[in-house]
Amino acid sequence: MSAPLESRRETLAPPLPGWPQQPDRDDRDPVVYVPDAYGEGMVAIRRSQVQPTAPTQARDLAPLPLLDPTAQRLLGAGLGGGACAAGLGWGVGQALTPLAGVSTGSFMWIAIAFVAWKAAPAMGRKTINNTTHNTSMHVTNRNRWFGKSTTST
Repeated sequence: MSAPLESRRETLAPPLPGWPQQPDRDDRDPVVYVPDAYGEGMVAIRRSQVQPTAPTQARDLAPLPLLDPTAQRLLGAGLGGGACAAGLGWGVGQALTPLAGVSTGSFMWIAIAFVAWKAAPAMGRKTINNTTHNTSMHVTNRNRWFGKSTTST
């Protein structure tokens, strides 16, 4: 295995004049890439210049209850009774809604029935010798597949 660079530096020849010098180990710092201020690219900076980040707090990964505890308390405290009363009020309103039409349509039919009741004796119903006519008919309907049916009397 080769020796580290510091131990080999003494054995190397001195650099030629005018050539760039090798920086000391303290000047070299690993380079890291961080996003720039606009989020469009990455900028290379020294590792020592990066601000340390605060550690994130541990999250509670316990499963949440099926129903919210606050909602359970409100429901148990009587809010459910108010919701039930509101539902009953809505239902009663739906049941009584047809009574709103009584004033328009049914009064007309009551007037027509009253006029017909009063006008019937004036027209003078005539009976025909008190004869009753009974007509009977037997109808047989046979249903078949695919909507076919036959009717006979």
